[in-house]
Amino acid sequence: MLGFDGDTLPAELAGYLERGLAGVVLYKRNFHSVEGLRELAAKIRRAAQRPVLIGIDQEGGTRFALPEAFYGVAFRGGAWPRT
Repeated sequence: MLGFDGDTLPAELAGYLERGLAGVVLYKRNFHSVEGLRELAAKIRRAAQRPVLIGIDQEGGTRFALPEAFYGVAFRGGAWPRT
């Protein structure tokens, strides 16, 4: 898996995906809205031309690396023990 700077899929990374790179990890720096995340994920899938793993940097526990709009209520209410 590789990551990248910015909110646009770099041509070099798209080339790696075309040649078989198995996945991409995304960080907060890579998108600014839910729609932006959807569009970027679609570009990654198109570049790979096959199923590809798309990971998102997440700290785990009750600290979320992404704003609430990205994870909604599914993780609230005891999904993890509070520390």
